[in-house]
Amino acid sequence: MAPIHESDVAEKRWHDAEWRNFELWEKIELRIRRARFFWILGTAVLFLFFASIPILMDRGPRWKAMGASRLLAQELNRLKLEAIESGRPTRLRFFDQVGLQFRVEEASLCSDSEDAWRLKREGSLLSSVKESERLRVLSSEVGLQLGVPGLGLSFCYDPLQGADSVSKPGGLSGIGIMPSVDLESGRADRIVILLASDQVGELAFE
Repeated sequence: MAPIHESDVAEKRWHDAEWRNFELWEKIELRIRRARFFWILGTAVLFLFFASIPILMDRGPRWKAMGASRLLAQELNRLKLEAIESGRPTRLRFFDQVGLQFRVEEASLCSDSEDAWRLKREGSLLSSVKESERLRVLSSEVGLQLGVPGLGLSFCYDPLQGADSVSKPGGLSGIGIMPSVDLESGRADRIVILLASDQVGELAFE
């Protein structure tokens, strides 16, 4: 067995110390890379967050109007089922344009006078009063002012003749919902319109 000299032991210690220093610097460099990655990722997330705020503020009211229109579509589909089951013309009519409150009524004909309609139920598209006040249903006059003709505040469905608004030439073609703040400015690009596309009353969004 070869003798172990003191110089050999010192050289091995020096070699081991070098590797320990190398491994330590590798760990430190890895930590620095991770920290740099998280800083870059966090900066990118913050940039996207702040950049999306103006978009959310601008499009948020339209998304709320779209949500209210979807609830309206559900109510109209329910109305058509009720009309078919009862065999009588049934209509949904908004009586509060700002609060999105409506009445469901029935009569013998969609063309009957107001006195002939019998109330079945009342409701609101949104349960929150504050949310409802931020939206409004457009009358035909307001729709014309904003350049959107053919809007109205009611929808009638006759189980024998179909959707009254579609069967009449020049009649109601849709119900429009818009943010209340847009009415003062005359902004029309955030209006959501629920259309009855045929006599069956097939609903479509625009």
